[in-house]
Amino acid sequence: MTWLRLHRAATIVCILLSLVGCGRVEEMMRGRPDEFVAAQEQMRRGDVQAASKSLEAGIAIRPKDHAVYAAAAQLCLAEGRPEIAIKYAERGLGLSGKPSADIQARLHSLKGMALLELGDAKGSIASHRAALELMPDEPHYMNNLAYALAEAAESDAALAESERLVNEAIERAVVAQAGAETLGVFLDTLGWAQFRSGDLRRASVNLTQAADLVPDEPEVLFHLASVRLAEGRRDDAVIWLKRALKLRPAMAKARRLLEEISPRPVPRLQSPR
Repeated sequence: MTWLRLHRAATIVCILLSLVGCGRVEEMMRGRPDEFVAAQEQMRRGDVQAASKSLEAGIAIRPKDHAVYAAAAQLCLAEGRPEIAIKYAERGLGLSGKPSADIQARLHSLKGMALLELGDAKGSIASHRAALELMPDEPHYMNNLAYALAEAAESDAALAESERLVNEAIERAVVAQAGAETLGVFLDTLGWAQFRSGDLRRASVNLTQAADLVPDEPEVLFHLASVRLAEGRRDDAVIWLKRALKLRPAMAKARRLLEEISPRPVPRLQSPR
C-alpha cells in the first residue's frame, strides 16, 4: 500500500498525516494517461486551468474507471490543490458500477485527507470512517481515521477512539515489519491524540520518537513543538517550529505559532521547490 505514504500537508494524511498518506505521485502515475503527467507539470508551474484540461483529457480515455479518478484526486492533493482533489474523489465515488473495495476506500480516504488539508477535520471523519469500513484490517485507514478524530477533538470519547485505533494500527504495523516512516507517522498520530487529551507526558514520549523516525515531516515537528510549548519549553518549541518551516515554508499554522512565541520577527523563506 505504498500509495498511502502521502505527506499529510499535501497530506495527508497524512496523512498526513501523513498528515500522514499516499505514495509518491511518480509511483502512482505509472500506467496512467500521459495527460496526467502533463497535468502534474502544469500544476507545478501554477497553471491550474491547463492542468484541469489535461486531467479531463486523461479521464476521457477511461471515463468509467474509478481508479483514474483516484489517481486524479491524488495528484491534485499531492500538488497542493485539495479543493480540486475533493471534486475528483466525489466524481469517482459517484460513478455507476461498483469498484473494488480497495479503490472505493482509496477515494473516500483521499476525500478525507483533502478535507483535513482544508481545515475541515470534522467533515473528514465520515470519509475516513467509510474507508475503514471498506478495509477494516488496513492499519493506514485506522491511522487516518484516528488522526481526523484527534484533529477534530470533539469529545473525550472521540479522542479515546482515536487512541484505540492508532494503537491497533501500530500493533499491526509492527507485526507486518512496517518501515520507520510508517511507524513514525502512526506514533505522531498517537502522540497528537494524547496531546489533545491533555496527556503531555505520553505525548512527549511518542512525538519525540516520531520525530526521530521521520525527521523531515513538518507536521510531526509542529506537533512536537506544540507539546514543548505546553511543557513550558519555549526555546525548544521555537527550534522545532523553525525546522518545520525550513522544510515547508508555507506551513501557516507553524508560522503563526512561531510569530506568537518568538521574540524576533520571523523571516519569510522561499519554498525549496
